[in-house]
Amino acid sequence: MKYLRDYTTEGMSKVFKTYGVFFAFSEEQFDDQKVNGKKYVRFDGGMLCPKENQEAVIKELAEVIKKAIARDIKENSLNGIIKRELANHAMSIDDTVLSLIDYPITEADIRVEKDKQDF
Repeated sequence: MKYLRDYTTEGMSKVFKTYGVFFAFSEEQFDDQKVNGKKYVRFDGGMLCPKENQEAVIKELAEVIKKAIARDIKENSLNGIIKRELANHAMSIDDTVLSLIDYPITEADIRVEKDKQDF
């Protein structure tokens, strides 16, 4: 079974390339990748982009994720996704809820599926 990242990688890479997004975790890495004269904004996880592209990056990454979730649901079903995420999170309801926050899945859905699992 594929994971959400399997559906987002290509689209995110395209957004990164289009809008000059890069990742830097030190001043040296930033200096190696920045374009002189541009102002940058920092996102979580060391992600940076030119300030003028900030809104487009946010909008397009959200669209990539939305399409990836739809494809994940189509290919794996909601119950399959819940099972996958429960297994990935050692059957933790709280961690699974967080991992599926952008999906049309409720905590109650996760609890029902967890109760069906054989141990």
